[in-house]
Amino acid sequence: EKGTASLKDVPENLDTKISIHFSNLKPGEQYVPIYYQNSSCSQEINSIEKSVKGTFFADDKGEAVVEDTVKDSSNRIGSLSLRTAKDFKLIACGKV
Repeated sequence: EKGTASLKDVPENLDTKISIHFSNLKPGEQYVPIYYQNSSCSQEINSIEKSVKGTFFADDKGEAVVEDTVKDSSNRIGSLSLRTAKDFKLIACGKV
């Protein structure tokens, strides 16, 4: 397991607050979390634009916490993935 996520609707503007706690990562490695409308983390035309908070680095324990409010309602988010920033390799995928 690479982490856990929670999604919370922001009703006044139809946004979604996404909070993810990552673990078991390679310390110092740069990653990018992405959300998708599909449930399989399949890349979509605008996937890069649907990054949750851009890139981040895992700490020396291989952990990280990422929080962001995204411009999509939660019912439009089907899955979340974690990819390496340098080559976009899929590390983990979770259906929402």
